Amino acid sequence: PTLLAPLWCENRWTGMVELDRYLNEHGVQGSALERPWIPPTE
Repeated sequence: PTLLAPLWCENRWTGMVELDRYLNEHGVQGSALERPWIPPTE
């Protein structure tokens, strides 16, 4: 099922929006299980 909401709600849940963006960019939860962890470089 799809949640329908008016446009004024589009950015109301910024945490969920950012999480969705991150998962779309880096892969879904569990997608890195076969890869070794590499610490971020600063």
